[in-house]
Amino acid sequence: MAADVDELTAHLGLKHYAVAGESGGGPHSLAVSHAHPDEVTVTLLLAAMGPGHERWVRKGMRATNILLHYLGVYCPAALRIPLAVMLIPPFNHRLERQVPAADRAAVADPDYQRRRLAEPDAFRGGTRPVAEELRLLARPWEFDLAEIRGTVHLWHGSKDVNVPIAVARGVADALPDAVPHFFPDAAHAVGFGQRHEVMKIIAGATRPVSPKEAK
Repeated sequence: MAADVDELTAHLGLKHYAVAGESGGGPHSLAVSHAHPDEVTVTLLLAAMGPGHERWVRKGMRATNILLHYLGVYCPAALRIPLAVMLIPPFNHRLERQVPAADRAAVADPDYQRRRLAEPDAFRGGTRPVAEELRLLARPWEFDLAEIRGTVHLWHGSKDVNVPIAVARGVADALPDAVPHFFPDAAHAVGFGQRHEVMKIIAGATRPVSPKEAK
């Protein structure tokens, strides 16, 4: 992801930019922040996943997510089986009924529904790309959280069962410059609920100052 973003920003002529990642996008955003500390103005994590190969990130997850992460670590070739089952309507509807009330309220918001319709279907290419993404998330990271230089804001809800808040606390404790925003009544859709505050921080972020400039 860091290499892809480097190519994209070079093409667009961007010298400085913010990075934001929601859920499984969090690790990718951290990778960009680690690789390009002089370009990234601020990093934002919204209900974001931590290092998937660590056992502690699965504590408090709902059973379906634990299964997917377990397979991603120990048997990635088998990931497509439960993913295919998840596409079966009765099972899919059952998963939707299991989400916390805070997430159901967010989904009922007309603004949320409009945004959701505008998003591409994750399974439009079948189960293989999704399985590959989960495999990547379960793989050990090629960098340490303590090496990230810039400011990282974390938004997380304590009722999140997709990515438990313990993950955010662990990530925040490992980062040198973390700013946690934790909400007792929010769940996995915390990013939608706090979208205006998120955009304020992005808009107000300035380019990073290098150690040489600071002197």
